[in-house]
Amino acid sequence: MTQQSPATATGGADGGDEVQRRFRYQVNYGALKALQLLAVEAHLAAIYCEHIEDLLLEQDDGKFIAIQIKTRELNQQPFKSTEQTVITALSRFCIRGARFPHWFAGFILATNFVFYEGEGVDELRNILACARKDPTLAVLGPRDRIRRYFQDLGARTKLPVTAVVGTLARLTLEERRTGIDQPDLEIVHALGQVGAYSTLRMDQLFLAARLLRTRIWDGCSLAVEGFVLDTHASAADFHAHLESLRLRRKRIDCAELRAVLEPCSKAETNDELLTIVGFLTREILAPG
Repeated sequence: MTQQSPATATGGADGGDEVQRRFRYQVNYGALKALQLLAVEAHLAAIYCEHIEDLLLEQDDGKFIAIQIKTRELNQQPFKSTEQTVITALSRFCIRGARFPHWFAGFILATNFVFYEGEGVDELRNILACARKDPTLAVLGPRDRIRRYFQDLGARTKLPVTAVVGTLARLTLEERRTGIDQPDLEIVHALGQVGAYSTLRMDQLFLAARLLRTRIWDGCSLAVEGFVLDTHASAADFHAHLESLRLRRKRIDCAELRAVLEPCSKAETNDELLTIVGFLTREILAPG
């Protein structure tokens, strides 16, 4: 019988930790997007976590941008448009666009990795360029693979090809070119670029990043706060009341974001302000 302790065993088959690892990347990405609420030029009113899509950005004009996030290990192949993962993502965007006509200003397919570059239908950029430049597909022959790609998406989603083309014409790609284990320091650095927090100490910025990630993580859950059953008698439609509470938790606007980050400016610590554990360049240090 092995003398190895369960606490030190490695290589277990439990896949839950890998799911959490990838979801952690999404939370970090959501935190970075949430900080755009503090930038006037971003024209954002709120973000929604795990509502309709992975992330939903509400613009100040009332329209929305839907975001899906796909992760991949750096030793794997770039994402091709013909992969099932990509086809499923595009299909969801098309269905959302049809369900909420005139509400979406755009769609974003983001990845920690990169999308395939090449000729023909395998490169997603070629398909998106066709949707923008030739919405009627007049230039494409009847057997063209890109035309068939649009037709297959239409059949898959039970939507007209014109609707599929219209959705993909508003789709943009975001390649972050990072590993899945995105360092928390990226959020710290982004916080340091915000004027209101640019003079905070490093320990305060790390606290702010932790508070922000926690709020995003909470927003991604269906959980609700408080003693919900205590309000049952006061709610005419308890199911609708519960859904309202959940939606409220998923939505984060600028005022709430500032309230979430507010404790970091008052935080005190007895720890060292900066501990060097490795070589740090000036570029990765946040201002302040």
